[in-house]
Amino acid sequence: MIKRSLLALCLLATPMAAETEVDAFRLGHHNPQPEIGRKVAGLYSFRARVVDAKTGDLAVVAARGAKLRLDLSFMAAKGAADRDLRLLCRVHFMDAAAVSSEFKKEAVCFDGKLSEAAAAYTSLDMPLTFKPSSKDPNGTSGVRVRVTDEATGESYLMVPTYDWQGGRE
Repeated sequence: MIKRSLLALCLLATPMAAETEVDAFRLGHHNPQPEIGRKVAGLYSFRARVVDAKTGDLAVVAARGAKLRLDLSFMAAKGAADRDLRLLCRVHFMDAAAVSSEFKKEAVCFDGKLSEAAAAYTSLDMPLTFKPSSKDPNGTSGVRVRVTDEATGESYLMVPTYDWQGGRE
């Protein structure tokens, strides 16, 4: 009896996990959010944006042939104590069904002093221009970005999204 109950629970939980990931990252049927910010009290703010590579405008909708760019930046909080700062950025793509791409990029995207970003948003060194794949399903897709402060080990996740309209139905 216990084994059947456990099996039933596992079977019921499986679809919910897939739905939860689409909803958690606001993919699929959700409205796109091409700009995502993340504030860490007393330290810094991060910003991840998906933009049109030619114009620099936020990429709300992307049609077949669109060339997009990921812009990452950060700014030190007012009054934050200056210190050495080394940030590691990890990026991969997620389609409208929350399927992760094979493409992944990981690199140190900032190595300097926190005070270098005290006055305004400072670009992180993670150049990435891309064309969405026609093999991916239509709908809201995302770029999953994880920024890790190597001194503290803390990491911060952002998933800016765009409405992909050049893929399969």
